[in-house]
Amino acid sequence: EIVRAIITARHNDSGDFSITVPAGLLAQRQQQQRMFEIVMISIAGISLLVGGIVIMNILLASFNERVREVGTRKALGASPLHIAAQFLVESVVVTMAGGAIGIFTGIGFCQAMAVLLQQSMSVTPSMMVVGFSCAVVVGIFFGFYPAVRAARLSPVEALRYE
Repeated sequence: EIVRAIITARHNDSGDFSITVPAGLLAQRQQQQRMFEIVMISIAGISLLVGGIVIMNILLASFNERVREVGTRKALGASPLHIAAQFLVESVVVTMAGGAIGIFTGIGFCQAMAVLLQQSMSVTPSMMVVGFSCAVVVGIFFGFYPAVRAARLSPVEALRYE
């Protein structure tokens, strides 16, 4: 306020100037950054949820197509743990493939944005590890229900299934 009063007096109260306080700009920038982070975390969470539901539906469809196979394996002595492990491994493999595709797509997108915005951008190894790990965790979490459902299947009912 003191600086504004001095400049106003020197400019004969003409109002042909503006005073910008860097601390205010910094606070506004930090608030925008927090909002951006919240939006991005929300989008990522929704994407993981939708991806997980898709994986679960794919595994349930795979299970429904292979009910007789699961029943035959159980009738021949496969334990519920082996059956569940088979479906969890399938889930993890699918999500690992998706995670790898996501990493390469992200790198390509980052490079394209760097060219378009004419700014340097990079994808760090920690970003890749976190993204890949999230994909695998989603695969395990959402693959658990179909795996348990397959493991609990009765061999008699499975062999009768048409």
